[in-house]
Amino acid sequence: MGRRWTKEEEELLKEEIKLGAFAKDIAFLLERSRSAIYAKMNKLNLKSENFALKTNSQYDVELKIKNPNTIRIEDYINADAKILHKCLVCGTEYFCAPNHKLEGYCGTGKGEVSRDRPAITYLIYFINEDIYKIGVTSNTVKRRMYGMPEYEIMTF
Repeated sequence: MGRRWTKEEEELLKEEIKLGAFAKDIAFLLERSRSAIYAKMNKLNLKSENFALKTNSQYDVELKIKNPNTIRIEDYINADAKILHKCLVCGTEYFCAPNHKLEGYCGTGKGEVSRDRPAITYLIYFINEDIYKIGVTSNTVKRRMYGMPEYEIMTF
């Protein structure tokens, strides 16, 4: 189970929904998962037009615009439920959440970086393990490393 919601977070969630924010933006702002956002919305009985489910046809049209080299193989369930997609460039079939495809992510869903957001290259030293990790993230390094053992960000 995740951390408890504060009253301030609940109020911020309500305000962001009123302003028309999308789940991905609220999740980033509150440093929570989208599923946590959806669960809290459900518990508080909050509704948003931006969170409405799409039909297969609606998803296909949006996908063609935002990620034209990808097609849907399986039926759309919701924005976060991974479904089978196919890359029209290389022919690879892979499971990925529709929200990733509509945000401009490309690839197999493993280590994807959005084409529309700046990315950070980082070098981390895990102090207790005496190992290094290099990576790329479109989040902050702190958020990317959340829950990891004690580390030090190396500068270069």
